[in-house]
Amino acid sequence: MTNAILLSIISIAVVGVVVLRYGRDRRVKSIGWVQALMIVGLIPLGLQGLVLALFGFAEMASGVLSGLQHLVPLAATVLLAFLAWKRPIEGGVALLIVGLTTLAAWYDWGAMAKMIMAAPQLVSGGLFLAGGLAAWVISRRKQDRGN
Repeated sequence: MTNAILLSIISIAVVGVVVLRYGRDRRVKSIGWVQALMIVGLIPLGLQGLVLALFGFAEMASGVLSGLQHLVPLAATVLLAFLAWKRPIEGGVALLIVGLTTLAAWYDWGAMAKMIMAAPQLVSGGLFLAGGLAAWVISRRKQDRGN
């Protein structure tokens, strides 16, 4: 599990540097269905964030400070969602990598734990990557027609 958290931090740092260096992907803004695909990609991450926040705050409210451990993946999920919204190709790849690493880390756990911890990143990563690549292909075709 430590590897998954470490890889999340590295992914956030790499995509964060890309966002700071290149800014938002402007190709996505002009294509409505790509934006809709990205909004759908936020839903699994939002549900995962809700579950993690519920676990963390409920444990802390009952006096168990170990509920703080749920806030680390919550912060990673929120940051990756924000960065994927800004740069869907890079963010989608980062979400897929984090999802695969999380799936490997939770390999011995049951299917429900895998669905809560790994599936949202995998589904959202695929949706963001598909949306970003679609916007890239459409913008390339527009450029080719213009030349």
